[in-house]
Amino acid sequence: MTSSLLNIHHLYWRAGFGPPLDLASGNLIENEVEAIFQKSKKFVPLTLTGWNPVTHRETKTFDDVQKKAYNKMEKEAKLQIVNKIFERQIHAEFFLREK
Repeated sequence: MTSSLLNIHHLYWRAGFGPPLDLASGNLIENEVEAIFQKSKKFVPLTLTGWNPVTHRETKTFDDVQKKAYNKMEKEAKLQIVNKIFERQIHAEFFLREK
């Protein structure tokens, strides 16, 4: 490997996400840094389908069956959020925003 390619690999590893598989040997380190920042400008918020958060005051009016159903729905929503965060960290193109 050339010296600049080793520097680029080191840059990606230090940033915490490892070098991409399609890294070309002719790239300059300045171009790679600029590309990382350009990809990280994009913002995509996490969204959940079918989840309606309820205020604490509203939960006080629930009976036992409603509380149980709401707790189950809330647990599933939290699991969805965690899964989406992991998915995004593994497959995202916008590294710096997710790290």
